[in-house]
Amino acid sequence: MTKRADAGAGLDRLAGPSALITRESGDDTRAYRIHSILLAYLQGDARRRDFAAAAAHETAARWFARRADGQNALEQALAAGLPVLTAEMLDAFGLDLVLRGTPDLVLRALAEPAARAGNPGASVAASLRLLLEAPYFPDRGQADHLLAELEVVGLASGGSAEIWTVVIDALAAFFAATPDEIRDRLARLGAVRAAPGRRGDLGVDLLAATAETWCRAGLGEAERAEAGLRMVAVTARNAGNQWLFLLAGDLAAMSASRRGDWARAGLIDDQLARATDAAARPATGAVASVAGAAFNRAAARASVSLQIRRYERCEPIDQGVLERLVAADPLVWDSGLIVPAQTFLSLSAPAADPRRRSVLENLNGLMRENADAHPRVPSLCCIPWFELTGALDGRAEARRVTLLVENVLGTDSLEAVLLRSLAYPPAPGRHGAGGRLEAAATPAARCWSGTTLVSAWIVLAGIAEEGERSAEADARLARAPRLAEQLRDLDGFANRIVTRSAQAPGENCPAPAPAPAPAPAPVAPLTERERVLLRELPFHQSVADIDRKHNVSPNTVKTYLRNIYQKLEDTDRTRAVTIAQERGLL
Repeated sequence: MTKRADAGAGLDRLAGPSALITRESGDDTRAYRIHSILLAYLQGDARRRDFAAAAAHETAARWFARRADGQNALEQALAAGLPVLTAEMLDAFGLDLVLRGTPDLVLRALAEPAARAGNPGASVAASLRLLLEAPYFPDRGQADHLLAELEVVGLASGGSAEIWTVVIDALAAFFAATPDEIRDRLARLGAVRAAPGRRGDLGVDLLAATAETWCRAGLGEAERAEAGLRMVAVTARNAGNQWLFLLAGDLAAMSASRRGDWARAGLIDDQLARATDAAARPATGAVASVAGAAFNRAAARASVSLQIRRYERCEPIDQGVLERLVAADPLVWDSGLIVPAQTFLSLSAPAADPRRRSVLENLNGLMRENADAHPRVPSLCCIPWFELTGALDGRAEARRVTLLVENVLGTDSLEAVLLRSLAYPPAPGRHGAGGRLEAAATPAARCWSGTTLVSAWIVLAGIAEEGERSAEADARLARAPRLAEQLRDLDGFANRIVTRSAQAPGENCPAPAPAPAPAPAPVAPLTERERVLLRELPFHQSVADIDRKHNVSPNTVKTYLRNIYQKLEDTDRTRAVTIAQERGLL
């Protein structure tokens, strides 16, 4: 910069006695850093030299603030470079920007020196940092430190202090872990329900209501919590608090999954996926957003919900969207967004990908660190995770996956029972094989995901087939697509079931076989009576069962069955059922 050959020697002399310039030595080069005190002086002098520009930005910031345009007010405050002005605009508009799902400028402001402890507005900045991480708090150590400091130091008196006091109470409620802590936080939120700081600001009231439902869910009051979350979601969306709407919906889906109502959870997921216009670009950068478009947290969360639904439908996942989301939040401010994105990005790798080992390592790390806080993620990916582990590391390691799923989702959950059936397969032909899995796969069972229920019946069909109970296997397999239909438009999933139905449980999906040639027409059409008895074949019934049901003799049933087999040109019951299905007779 100086174009002087002795510039380095001059810097060395300055870095010696004064310490206003420090030298940092690296492997390839030496760098010099200006001391923070000198830097602040130089920056202040630069502002004095360009005071007119700073004053113009300040005037613009206050002009926008009077018109309640928080986005532009904070942007102008940052351009002015005045810490006190930035803190003032954060106090006035930071909360609203976060609740609306557009925290890009808030993140930039929090990176400024004015947001550090001991500076004006530091308490508000700490509250916003915690709010950006709520309700999961990926760095619980730092969150605990910030929360303890806020509760001890408090906030300055004034109109906004009442609002931020309620926000801190809500954050503390999200952070509560033990039942006693949860009850205490719930009582504190109830005590401020009529306080001006809560009733005077709809966003604060909805945030506090969300924290209350979080507490009720933690105390086992699932249905009451879901009712509260539905109320929050509707009001938040109507008020434009899109991030709060999506957070309430996500928590409601998790609560429904926790109590086994996978149908309700799937319905909520569909609503979240449709929450944002498909044309909206979710994110290009959160921390580094100066060089790209603003980080839309609400659109990003809706986009993740859409990718999850695509995964459930066996439709292609948009890897580009997920990669942008992960890159946009490298510090994982929002783990509820990034953990699912990273997980399904790993699962989207094709089965033949040579990097399957790295995919498995990514899944292992994500699940072991985050499964407790995000139980819906392992509920959706536990089967491919189990299969990949078994394929690369063997059954012993796959059983470790089963143990983790049991710890997170519960030993009585269908996901845990299903994985245990795969990890410890019953002996072929053993009486009662698959009995516990079949009992768990009933509609009243605890099932976190509807796709697990469908997969369970596929596994049950395989167990019946290994036990040479072909009719029972057919009936169980036929049940899987019917259940898939209940998952709303999961045609892709139903087709996947048909293509994989011949595989043994845990096998990798082979390349699709060529389409079979059209089956020949039957020798003669089935009579109406033969059609009635044909519909009994997919179910595991003896001739005696069928004759009692239709009030005919066993010999009559045998005659009809013989005619059916002859017209379908096969004497095996299982093959006859398959032919009848191919010809549209079943």
